[in-house]
Formats: sequence, C-alpha cells, structure tokens
Amino acid sequence: MELETLGITATAVCPGWVDTELLIKEINGKKVKFPGIATARQVAEKALKDSKIYVGNLHMRPEKF
Repeated sequence: MELETLGITATAVCPGWVDTELLIKEINGKKVKFPGIATARQVAEKALKDSKIYVGNLHMRPEKF
C-alpha cells in the first residue's frame, strides 16, 4: 500500500492443484484425481491478467501509465 503511489504493486498467487512433474498422479497403480487442476501456464496467465500489468502481449492498464 505504501508504494502504490509509485506504481509498485504486488500480486499474490495462491493456486490449488497445479499439474507439474512433481505432482504424484498414481498411488499403488490407481490414478489420483485432482478437482480443478490447472497447468502452470494457466496459473501464470491468470495471475498476470489479474495484476496491473499483463506481460503476455504487454497489455498495461492505462490508468497507471
């Protein structure tokens, strides 16, 4: 909040299940279900779209610039 006047912001990202190579997808030969699972790319894109600046195609909210 103190740095908002300088155009400095922060975005917290708290996703649920993210599909990465670290996620165990089988236990004892049985497939594990993860409701609402998203790819890392989906999480990053959503976070950037929700933030003040979207880097994907360099979209910026004009009210700050």
